[in-house]
Formats: sequence, C-alpha cells, structure tokens
Amino acid sequence: MNDNHHDFVKYASNPATWLFEASRHFSVWKVLSMHAEKLLLEGNYPVEEYSGCRKAALFHAGIAIENALKANLVRQESDIISGGTVDKSKFGNKSGHGLLELAKRVLPKLSEAEQRLLRKLEEHVMWAGKYSVPLKADRLYDRQVKSDLRVSLYGDNQILQELYKTIVCLASGTPSAHDTEPQ
Repeated sequence: MNDNHHDFVKYASNPATWLFEASRHFSVWKVLSMHAEKLLLEGNYPVEEYSGCRKAALFHAGIAIENALKANLVRQESDIISGGTVDKSKFGNKSGHGLLELAKRVLPKLSEAEQRLLRKLEEHVMWAGKYSVPLKADRLYDRQVKSDLRVSLYGDNQILQELYKTIVCLASGTPSAHDTEPQ
C-alpha cells in the first residue's frame, strides 16, 4: 500500500473526520432554519426564498445525520475503509444514503417520530433537497413518501437536534440521554 492509500485509510477511518463534516452540515441547517423562521415571523416573504431555505435546510440536516451515522460505522467496522477506498456497500442500501437503515444499525431503538423524520431527511438527501422530481415516478406518488415530505410537526427541530446529539455522542464514545433512558 502506498503512502497516499495509507494516509487515506487513516483519515477516512477516523470518526472525527466524518463528525467534522457532519458538524459543518448541521451548522448550515441551523442557519437556514433560523432564516426560514425569521421569514415566517416577518411575513410577506418571497415563497421561493422560504421554501428554498426549508428544502436546503432539510438536505443539510440529512447529510449531517448521514455523516454522523457513518462516523459510528467506521468506528465499529474497521473493514469499511481499506486499500485506498471506502466500501460503500458497507453503508447499506440507496448508495449509502439510506438514513433509516443506517440509524437502525447504530441506534436499535428509534421512536416513531425519529423514524418519520429520518425517512423525510432520507428523501431530501436522495432527491427532494436537490431536485423538483425524483428519478422515478414511484417515489413521487408513494403515499408514505408524500406523507413524510408534507408533514412537519412542531417538535421536529427538537427531535432532530436530540437525535443528532445522540449519534455524535455515540461516535465520540460519550454517553447521551438516549443511552441512559430506562429500558
């Protein structure tokens, strides 16, 4: 293995690498979410500005969760990174963007609200945060997908923040409230 591969493996196998990227995207989520909230409070805003902020915020939240989950997986499974490559098949389905599947591998107990939010974020990472339509009509007309994309509940931001914190704590090896809840 040449030095470049060795350096890559060392860098990509470090959970902190993935957590730093997660933190950057989570910060963007916060900025965009605050701006969208400000627009709502002020009223009389351009709809494309508000909806663009919401759409982009959810995309960045999804990428943050994805990177934090992958930090956990590289911490747990040393063979994900080898020979100068990331074995993305180890990240599961949907080219590694299957957030609910990844989350179930890291957090065996997820509430229905967390699962709903992860499904929504997954759609934003896969297509809804980037495009007007998915690559296949089935996604657009899937009843569950439409419901997940349309429903935003009052506590979603709090759920997202707590879920993100829990996943980051696990990747860092620090206990979180999620870990210490009574069974």
